[in-house]
Amino acid sequence: MRLDHRRVRLPANPGARLRRALVRRPWLYWMLVIAVAAVTGSIAYESVRAVEAERQTWGSTTTVHVAMRRLSPGDPLDGATAPRDVPMAVMPEDAMSAVPDGAVARHDIGPGEMLSAYDITGGEGSRGLVPDGWRTVAIVEPIPTGAPTGATVAVAADGAVLAGDAIMVGLQGDAVLVAVPEADAPAVAAAAVESRAALLVGP
Repeated sequence: MRLDHRRVRLPANPGARLRRALVRRPWLYWMLVIAVAAVTGSIAYESVRAVEAERQTWGSTTTVHVAMRRLSPGDPLDGATAPRDVPMAVMPEDAMSAVPDGAVARHDIGPGEMLSAYDITGGEGSRGLVPDGWRTVAIVEPIPTGAPTGATVAVAADGAVLAGDAIMVGLQGDAVLVAVPEADAPAVAAAAVESRAALLVGP
């Protein structure tokens, strides 16, 4: 068998070609150095600016109201909250800088918790949990659910849901007081009078 002794040309090494080009043209080397330095400097500048912006956010404070003790749904907020300066970075978007007169807790609030618009409602006591335009219906539960005041429940009767978005607002004797939208109130009241109404409690 006859061997082919012709020289085989190997593919050029890109690194070697780059080195030869830099040796022949020194100005390419300095342009590369300047470009790398510019990119590195830009990245470092953006990092420093982000850190500074975060530091300013934590350094800036604003006044919000916090609960001084544990509050249950319907508890009045008068005398139960106090203003505190907190970093803006931890402040809820709807934090309360002032508490309206006569406001009550909408749900359970822990001591030291910052108050937001979602945590409070107007009125006095349990009546403050009733949204504007809603009606309150007294229902004697056949089997008590134990739903706490402020809980969202549904009212059902005869296998149908009469009010899918009701609110427990308190107790009256053996009955629970449930706030329902005005359009649902007549059907809920009729079922309550006939002892057909029951509460559905979600998770």
